[in-house]
Amino acid sequence: MRRIGLTLLALLALLLAIPAFSQDKAAQIANLESQLGAVQANYPTMQDRLKVLDTTKDNILFAAKAYTKYNDAYTADTVAFNNQQDEVNRQQNMLNVSGENYKQRLAQHNANRCTEVTGSGTCNWYNAEANQLDANKAQIQQAQAPIDRANAQLDAQRQNLAQTKAKLDTIWNQGQADADKYEAAMKQLRADYQANRAKELDLQRQLAILKGDQAACFKAIPPACQNPAVGPDGKPILDQNCERMHAACGKMFDGN
Repeated sequence: MRRIGLTLLALLALLLAIPAFSQDKAAQIANLESQLGAVQANYPTMQDRLKVLDTTKDNILFAAKAYTKYNDAYTADTVAFNNQQDEVNRQQNMLNVSGENYKQRLAQHNANRCTEVTGSGTCNWYNAEANQLDANKAQIQQAQAPIDRANAQLDAQRQNLAQTKAKLDTIWNQGQADADKYEAAMKQLRADYQANRAKELDLQRQLAILKGDQAACFKAIPPACQNPAVGPDGKPILDQNCERMHAACGKMFDGN
């Protein structure tokens, strides 16, 4: 009993010799737990940010699908327009050959004018040639009319396609801007979460060390204090030194 008594007194003396240290421990734990609570309170806000970003992502995907749909239609319309334009150009090129031939014949006709002697009929060939040139001109003009109408319709289509292309470009550029903004926000959210998680783990580590010290403090109390003897009346025999050691360990870490 003498040996145990000395151990109890030595440990108690050590505990009582560091009241300022004990108060500091309690303050450290309180401070760390306060910081941990603040760090963990950031998670709901981050979850709200994630929900907003998920909605943004859905909107971006919806816009991308709409763009693909209308861009495919624009592409098909462009192909059809180009085919129509090629056909009109082909018809125009063929008619241009006739037009050039007409111009050459007209120039030759005008260069070889015939002066007719009255009643001689010597310029009948010239007049017949002029009538033929006039008929050719009328035929060319008649063939040119539907080509001009087709080109007018194609010009309107070209304008509509240009307007559609401009709208599609606007949608595409906005989609790219939204996607870039989304990626930046997600990157920031991931960085914020990782930083918050790292801080949380660090605070938990520090608390574990301090609370581990608390456990070690209580563990250092001799078994005699953990299992007090029972007196003749059946009640535990209270050891004042043991009670003071329990109180000192508790106050060292939680202030109680």
